[in-house]
Amino acid sequence: MIYRLTLTTNIGIPLSCFTDDSYFKVYMADIGLMRAKIGLPIDAIWNESGMYHTFKGAVTENYVMNELVKLGISPYFWRSQNSAELDFPFQHGSRIIPLEAKAKENTKAKSYLSFCQKFKSELGFKVSMKNVGFNLVAQTHTYTLPLYMIWRLPEYV
Repeated sequence: MIYRLTLTTNIGIPLSCFTDDSYFKVYMADIGLMRAKIGLPIDAIWNESGMYHTFKGAVTENYVMNELVKLGISPYFWRSQNSAELDFPFQHGSRIIPLEAKAKENTKAKSYLSFCQKFKSELGFKVSMKNVGFNLVAQTHTYTLPLYMIWRLPEYV
């Protein structure tokens, strides 16, 4: 019914050895059940009610978490000492790949930049409402994928 996402404050291979199991986030395994459980009316989502914008990011993160799990990816979340937080770093082979989820088209992500600068990842992703794109973020080759295309993530990795 839920997925547990564990904190990592340092990055290394294997990523599972750099976690703090005492600190974690919980995501629902079904977004429809999550919506019902928290009392989020469906019309708030469809109509993008002004009151919904604060919670939109949490729904988006939950969606991304579900998609990553379906792809067989075991993500974590990273937090720096000064409160930067990256949504979903994950290990693929001998690489640690950062992934940031955004609910809107604005993909400026200070935490993603901070992670890339600190750990020098060669590849990373931002998923959002934007179309497919590519740019360099602190020497990290960063793909932007629309949320609905997360299922194609393995092709880019």
